[in-house]
Formats: sequence, structure tokens, C-alpha cells
Amino acid sequence: MRMSTIAFGIASLLIFTRLNAEVYRWIDANGNLHFSDRQPREALPANVLDRDAIPTEPKIDLTPKPDDAQYPGPYSAFAIVLPSANEVLIQETGEISIAFILDPPLVEGHQIDVELDETIIPLIKPATQFKLTGAAFGSHRLQVRIRNTEGFTVAQTPLQIFHLRKPEQPGQLP
Repeated sequence: MRMSTIAFGIASLLIFTRLNAEVYRWIDANGNLHFSDRQPREALPANVLDRDAIPTEPKIDLTPKPDDAQYPGPYSAFAIVLPSANEVLIQETGEISIAFILDPPLVEGHQIDVELDETIIPLIKPATQFKLTGAAFGSHRLQVRIRNTEGFTVAQTPLQIFHLRKPEQPGQLP
């Protein structure tokens, strides 16, 4: 029993020492790149995985806030139908087709605003179907609001979360 405890301790020490080992890189006289856990004279320490170099999508807080709650105001129906909730759009560009239902039609004097990731985009011409361009790839928050002539929000759709992704190339890992 005592011998197995000592053997386990030595094995653990060797494993943890191995996990903390430095990795070195160097280029030989022929221009070949080498990596090793032993430091040759011409080697420099190498970060095998540089976490700062890994591209990440912008972080958007997707958590609903209290003021994100739906209220139709003077409208009997007001909801986003495109993109659908949690839909993953796989496409080459940052163009997003947006569609919502609004019943009855927009009251005179009311203005439609689209909020994408906390950026408010007023619609010049009221429409229930349109395209937004230039969206970043990643996850997004979308909500449509209607303001009255004084600028107060009188109706808003429920918060819609969707994800915009580029198509993966054959043989490319996600």
C-alpha cells in the first residue's frame, strides 16, 4: 500500500511537471520551423496557443431587460416574424431581412424605429418588410418600436435574439 502511494506521488509529480513545461520554437539553417520542450541555443519561448489572437465575435448582452417587454399599445398585433426567435442565419453578407406584423396599419404621426444591438435606426418610409445591411457576424438583439409625435414609445415588439453566421468552407472546422 505504501509503495503504491509513493509511486502515485512520483507519477503525479512527473505529469504536473510535464504539463508546466515550456515549449520552444526555432528555425533551423534550412528554414524549417521546429517546436520542442528542450531549449536549443537559438530557440525562443513559444506561446503554442495565443488566446489573444483567437478571433471572437463582439459580446452582446442577450439578457432581456425589464424595458424589453412587449406591449402592443394601440395595435392589436405587433410582432417580428423575420428573423424568427433564435434563428441562425447562415450567409456571406451582413444583410438581414426583417419583417413584422402590425395591425391595424401605422397610426398617422407614429414613427417606426428598429433597435439592433442597442442602436436605434429610424425608418424613413414606414414598411413592415425591409433589409438592414452591414450587420456584424454573431448574435444580435432586435426589437421594433413605434414612437408618437412627441417621441415617446407607444408600442414595441418582444425582444428577438438571432444569430448571423458565415457559411463554413468544406473541410473547415467550426
